[in-house]
Amino acid sequence: MNLTLTRFLESDLNQLDAWCKNIQADQFMSRVTPRRFKRGSSVQNDLWDWYVIKHHGQSIGTVWLEKNEVESDMATLGILLGSFKFFGQGMGVRAILLAIETSQRTLGYKKVRLNVRKSNPRAISCYKKCGFSIVREDVKINQEQEEISFYRMQRDV
Repeated sequence: MNLTLTRFLESDLNQLDAWCKNIQADQFMSRVTPRRFKRGSSVQNDLWDWYVIKHHGQSIGTVWLEKNEVESDMATLGILLGSFKFFGQGMGVRAILLAIETSQRTLGYKKVRLNVRKSNPRAISCYKKCGFSIVREDVKINQEQEEISFYRMQRDV
């Protein structure tokens, strides 16, 4: 599989918006960027490594790892594939493993965690293939006051 990662740039934000609309990302995830990223600020930061996923040179999604503090040994993972045609082909698994391997050198973490909605079995399966295990179940309330059940998953690097 010809899959590579390149740094996410400000010029990729419009593509990110299109991907989110294309897959209706709000049905699958609460965030589509690193937590502390704010539009209008730099996409580069000491707390995260943010990448565009490329398949045969075509941009197909984004993946990032972020830390709450520079000294932390824990990073949080986020990923978005921008078209349903890329789901179920192993691209997410490959992108996650490549991003963890690449960003671990620059961010220096020992564990990676993520939250995934219980209603997203495809993503749960992908994360398990990457070595993540469920470590907690919880519920959060979104902006529309709806309950969202999720798993916290984690793996050592």
